[in-house]
Amino acid sequence: MFMFWIITAIVVVEGIVVFGVLYAARLAWNEIADANPYAPTNKESVSRSYQSIKVGFYNFGYCFKISADSQVLHFEPQHILRWIGCVPASIPYEKIELGKYTFFKRYRICTINRRKISTPAWAADLIAPNTDE
Repeated sequence: MFMFWIITAIVVVEGIVVFGVLYAARLAWNEIADANPYAPTNKESVSRSYQSIKVGFYNFGYCFKISADSQVLHFEPQHILRWIGCVPASIPYEKIELGKYTFFKRYRICTINRRKISTPAWAADLIAPNTDE
C-alpha cells in the first residue's frame, strides 16, 4: 500500500510540472501571437510544415507550419501546441529584427516584440536575403 502512495505522488508531481511547463510555453508564444493576429496566407506563399522555432528557452521542435509571403511571416502551431491553446500569428517583416545565424547557419536569431526567437534560416532569409552576419 505504501508503494501505491509513492507512485501516485510521483505521477501527480510530474503532472503538475508538465502542466506548468506547457502553460508557460503557451504564455510565451501567445504574447507574440496576441500582438500579431493571424491573417490568411496567399496562394504564392512558401510554406513548410513541422518547422522548429525557439522562443526564449522554450524549444518548439517540429511544432509549427511556417509560411512566408511578400510582406508577412505566418506561424501556425501544430498538434500539441494547438491542444494547449497556442494561437497562430502573422508577423509583418517590419516588426522582425534580424540577428545572427546559429547552428551552422540553419537558424537565425530574430527579435519580435522584445522576444528573441530562433527561426529557420530559410524563413528569415526571405525577409533580407543578402544579409550575412
